[in-house]
Formats: sequence, C-alpha cells, structure tokens
Amino acid sequence: MMGVNFDHRGDCMPKRFVRVIVGVVVLAAAVLFAQSPAVAAQALQLPAAAPGTLHGPYQVLGIQSRKCINVPGGSTSNNVTIIIYTCQNPAVQNDQWWAEDHGNDIWEIWSVRSGKCLTVRNASMDNNAPIIQYDCSMGGNETWDLASNGTIINTKSKKCLTVKNADTANGTTLLQFTCNGASNQRWTWSKQW
Repeated sequence: MMGVNFDHRGDCMPKRFVRVIVGVVVLAAAVLFAQSPAVAAQALQLPAAAPGTLHGPYQVLGIQSRKCINVPGGSTSNNVTIIIYTCQNPAVQNDQWWAEDHGNDIWEIWSVRSGKCLTVRNASMDNNAPIIQYDCSMGGNETWDLASNGTIINTKSKKCLTVKNADTANGTTLLQFTCNGASNQRWTWSKQW
C-alpha cells in the first residue's frame, strides 16, 4: 500500500500540546482566583499602631465582587452614595481610602479624594440603610470595626458594610445589613501605587 502513511504521531502531538496548554491555563486560573476566605481575611489585618495612626491609602476590594469601594465621579460633596466599581491600576483617588485607627477597634475610613468618611446615612440602625460619604466627626455612624474575618462593622448599628443584592455590576451601591458572613460583606485591603 504505497502512499499511505500509518504514522499517527502528527495526530497525537496537537492533542498532547492542547492538553498541556489547557492544564497550564487551569493551574494559572486556580492560582489567581483561588483566594480562600482565610487568605482574604488575613489581607484585612492592618498593623497595630498608636491611636490616631493613618494606614494607607488602600483600595478596598469586595471579596465577592472583586471591585473597589468608590466615590462616584470623584465627588467631594456630602451625602453621595458610595458604590463599587472596577479597581483602577494605578489607583485613582476616588477608589483610595485611608483607615484611621482610633483605638479600641474603632476606625474611620475616609476617601483620599474627598477627605470624607464612609457613613451610614442619617445614623440609621435599619438594614438596607445606604452608605454615603460625609464630613468626618467621629460619630458612631461613621466609625467601623475591621473584623478579622474581612467584615467592616459599623460601631453604632453593629451591621456590616454590604454590597446591595450581592451584585457585581459597576455602580452597585453599598448599604448596611445584618452581618451574616456572606461574601458580599467581606473586604480586603490592597495598596496600589
């Protein structure tokens, strides 16, 4: 049978190559996206320091959304509802935040751009109360406990900073809600230069 080639190595080589490439891609994805809750919570731990010490600036990223806490449009006005938005690299001022340690697990979190604090609107104690930026005054509605599990808990209401409806879309608003350990209530802190 002249002219017939029984050498199938040519057929096997592309399949083997594709399997290797797929394996490498799967491994790379696992390394990039397999951030366990324990690792995420560890990223939240800010160094112990004297009260009044500033930490940051940081981008504060939602564990579930992978988006940053953001002041829409870089506004410097009071009463602007805070959102999540795709993190910028290099970071822009409206998605950078300072964390100021006041001791006894009391923190103010304020925008690099506006100098205003993350605040529960009208000092509400209710679920679904919006998170806004407002002039910092050390009121209980604008101070937070940065818990070791990655939650950010308002010191007055004892409710968690939460992404509304666990949404991941740019522009989704932040609110306070009863802490339940859901991933839309957990945050990590990242320095971007």
